[in-house]
Amino acid sequence: MSSFPRVRRLFPHALMFLGLWSGLIAAQTAAAQTDPPQLVITQVDVDYANQKLYIHGSNFGTTNSVSIANFGLQVEQSTGASIVAKIHPAFLTAGSYLLKVSAGTSAAQNDTFALTVGAQGPQGPKGDVGPQGLSSLTRTTSEAAGTNCATGGAKLETGVDANRDGALDNSEVNAALTRYVCNGARGPQGEPGVFNGSFGGTSTFNGPAVFNGGVYGARLVCQTVVGAETTSRSFSTGSTATCPAGWGLTGGACRHSAGTVVGTGSLMTTQSYTCVLTGPTSGAGSVHAQGQCCVIQ
Repeated sequence: MSSFPRVRRLFPHALMFLGLWSGLIAAQTAAAQTDPPQLVITQVDVDYANQKLYIHGSNFGTTNSVSIANFGLQVEQSTGASIVAKIHPAFLTAGSYLLKVSAGTSAAQNDTFALTVGAQGPQGPKGDVGPQGLSSLTRTTSEAAGTNCATGGAKLETGVDANRDGALDNSEVNAALTRYVCNGARGPQGEPGVFNGSFGGTSTFNGPAVFNGGVYGARLVCQTVVGAETTSRSFSTGSTATCPAGWGLTGGACRHSAGTVVGTGSLMTTQSYTCVLTGPTSGAGSVHAQGQCCVIQ
């Protein structure tokens, strides 16, 4: 008896089994190729002061949503590995909350994180007061006749008192701010004067008496002007010491008025000196500007 008919009966079933197996493998391969990488939350940091969450992980994508206890949060910044989200103050009280990040509808595009929020700790101690701003100083010396002043005059040097010794050292002079106040040129010789008079008795003197006139020496006059006290941090509303019309500013300084000053800034023009506060606002006090104004008389 031949077995060929039995082989013929089994052969169609084998072909069907092989077809189903191949299709299952192809479907699994296609699914593995199209499924996105798993979104994972690894760490969450809470910024109590600014009411923000800093979420760290991987495969966040650039378009996602964040929710806590099914309450949607505002996403301020998002990258593939980090998210910054605004959190409502209600969720900053001590407790545990379920945080969820979603980048799509598939299971691989979603992950949850058990966020435990502790009570906010007490405020830390106040930091040390920073150094007070440096003062600007001016030094006046005589200038001999020469290249800078044809007939001599005064040399005005300005700089910052870096070592805080109250004196402007040569190493502290800012050469770009050096100015010269020069004496005027000698005037022309005056006209000869005539003396007509008698010297007792009958003797008389009739003749020319010559007086060689000249220019009296110029005098440099200086005064200090003071600006109003301010707590401003903007030069447009700062404390400004302004010289009178016709006077020139030769230097200035920012003086501590009240409170704790952690730093000052200054702005110097040809006729005014302005001071403002700088540094952390938690340690601010007040300052006022002082300017040195000079004029030739």
